[in-house]
Amino acid sequence: MQKKSYPGFTLIETLVSVAIFTLAVSLGTLVIISMNQAAGRVRVRDQAIQSIYYVMDTVSRSVRTGTQYESVSPETFSYIDQKGDAIELSKSTSAEQLVMYMTPLGSTVKKAEPLHDVYAVKLIAIQFKLKGAAKAPIDSEQPSVAITAQFGYEYRGKQFIIPIQTTLTQRYIDIGSALGGLPTGG
Repeated sequence: MQKKSYPGFTLIETLVSVAIFTLAVSLGTLVIISMNQAAGRVRVRDQAIQSIYYVMDTVSRSVRTGTQYESVSPETFSYIDQKGDAIELSKSTSAEQLVMYMTPLGSTVKKAEPLHDVYAVKLIAIQFKLKGAAKAPIDSEQPSVAITAQFGYEYRGKQFIIPIQTTLTQRYIDIGSALGGLPTGG
């Protein structure tokens, strides 16, 4: 007696195809999870970098148009802004933030303005190195300040550091203030 053959798959063929399909779906899921985690890491890093750009842009616009640069300490820098307000930049003593302390012209009240949110980025260290400040009535060296900072951010419990270094030069030549004020006209 001859066996009848029915079209279809054997049990072994079915198990092998299900195993291959399960493996492919598992690998695809792992790739998607990995890409999602990488996108989250990049998103957090980009948010930190945007916060740092905002801080450095704010500081740079204010410092470049300022006068009377003074190094209070390696971590503190002061100057007079274009409106005549006394500005002091330093790391906050209570939080890991860069703070701009402003004393308006004709006032003795000092206002503190944090320049970034500590949830996005934290200031680990900052140092100001002053060069060419008015040491004599007429100084031939253009005033500038070198800023070196380390900002940090966290992602999934791991700390990442972003080092920043820039040098800002006063827009107006120091000689102009010795000759009767800032140049006019732009």
